[in-house]
Amino acid sequence: VFERLNGAGAYCSLRTGQERRLVPFATHESVTAEMLRLDRVVDVAVVDEVQLMGDQERGWAWTRAVAGLPAKELHLCGDPSALPRVRQILEATGDELEVVTHERHSPLTLEPHSLEGDLRNVQKGDAVVTFSRRDIFDTKALIESRTGLKCAVVYGSLPPEMRSHQARLFNQPEGGADVLVASDAIGMGLNLNIRRVVFLTAHKYNASTRKSEPLSTSLVKQIAGRAGRRGTAYEQGRVAVLKVGDRAFVEQCLARELPPLERVGLHPTWEQFDEFARELNEGRRAQAAGGIADAALLDPGADDAGDVEDVPFPRMLDHFEGTARVDGATYFLANFATIRTLAAQLEAVRGLTLEERFTLCFAPVTLTMPPVLKAWLTMGNALAAGGAGVLGHAE
Repeated sequence: VFERLNGAGAYCSLRTGQERRLVPFATHESVTAEMLRLDRVVDVAVVDEVQLMGDQERGWAWTRAVAGLPAKELHLCGDPSALPRVRQILEATGDELEVVTHERHSPLTLEPHSLEGDLRNVQKGDAVVTFSRRDIFDTKALIESRTGLKCAVVYGSLPPEMRSHQARLFNQPEGGADVLVASDAIGMGLNLNIRRVVFLTAHKYNASTRKSEPLSTSLVKQIAGRAGRRGTAYEQGRVAVLKVGDRAFVEQCLARELPPLERVGLHPTWEQFDEFARELNEGRRAQAAGGIADAALLDPGADDAGDVEDVPFPRMLDHFEGTARVDGATYFLANFATIRTLAAQLEAVRGLTLEERFTLCFAPVTLTMPPVLKAWLTMGNALAAGGAGVLGHAE
């Protein structure tokens, strides 16, 4: 969106968790859901992939956008499975809802046969999808050595400028890349000239369960749908699998309608968490002063209320998650697992305010990439030491 609007002469700025590009005299802004500002009224806002309200970790950002984005006109784009929950939220906010249904302009067809496990059957215009950085680069090397085709790569933790550069190499006829090897990042935020999507595998590692699990129906449909999109060089989208055993699974996913979202995510804002923290710490001191201190809250070795320090941020998260109540039929509290892990890493950093810890834990940090985690901790230490930097939470 950022590149297309600026290319069309509509000045547009960009704000994501990874980068900011402020364009002088910009009249538009392209942002990720987590970076939405709720303190500024706009004429028109467009929220894409609204069905991600149901995502366990990021869903809260879409729920917040639907319920609180101060736009005179709000366009919500996404799968019809989100419609019942969207309607319920907008009824509560008193907003009028108009439903417009669009059909896919180009057909999407599953190939009758797999690639029979042979990467030599990969063709120009293919996007080969797998789900780990190591697999992406291994697959790239194999395709190039076995077919002579050149590959571009796209994955979530690739720096934004490099990701856009790799996409251009693949998209442009003289770009130099015949094939794209990518993760599910191709399903979000990139316009790609894909003839055929090839699933290298129908499973993905789940960091929460530490198991390899079958792809969700929504993910299969989202990735497959990138093939042959309107405005590309291909009038028809094709989908294939590398292994013959995965074809039936992908076929079932493509044929299946997504069930309506049962629940959508919620997450505390900084203001809400700050109020909770103050009440938690004040109650803790009051208990200590009255001699009825909760052993789970008091620090070991604290003799009286004057010795009682504030509850550490990781334990605050535990208490919040344990005491927060939501309408269980409609909402769920977003998964705190990644935030809790980052909060524990920050415990060794002294001198940060609670708001700075809260903000840092929402940074786009990939836990499985030690250099990224190290850089993030370095930034935290610099901030604690009074170093220069710009930080701001999603609000």
